[in-house]
Amino acid sequence: NGKLIAVNVVMLKLFYLLPVSVVLAGIGTLLDAEERKLVRDRTGREVTENLVKVDFAPPLIAFGPRFLQRFIKISIGPCTDVILDTPFVGSKLRLGRGATSGSRFVFGRVSASDGKGTSSAKFWQQLVASPPLSGRTVGTLLLLALLLRV
Repeated sequence: NGKLIAVNVVMLKLFYLLPVSVVLAGIGTLLDAEERKLVRDRTGREVTENLVKVDFAPPLIAFGPRFLQRFIKISIGPCTDVILDTPFVGSKLRLGRGATSGSRFVFGRVSASDGKGTSSAKFWQQLVASPPLSGRTVGTLLLLALLLRV
């Protein structure tokens, strides 16, 4: 039906200590020739046939070791929609560009098996499978943490 799943995952260690994963997932639609022409005319940039519009859900931020990140996560920020172009798609590398902003992205393919149990390529699915903590829960946990330090 022309729809695709677009997922960006960034995994890092905050202050070299706390593992954090940020997931941005959305539904993409490949733009047709007429829509590509409108984008090209509006931005003055050449675009490829790989031009997509992606409607992203709010970012999901998970904390802690991987096995706990399914439970310790928050969703923060608005939904966004972007138009992305992918001028180069290789077997290990993908070059992307924001069609309206011109921002450039380099994505590397993650292998299906990384030796850590759950593949990094599929780890995002575990994170989005259950709802994040509510604002009330996060507030309660922060209040408890403050009270326990006193």
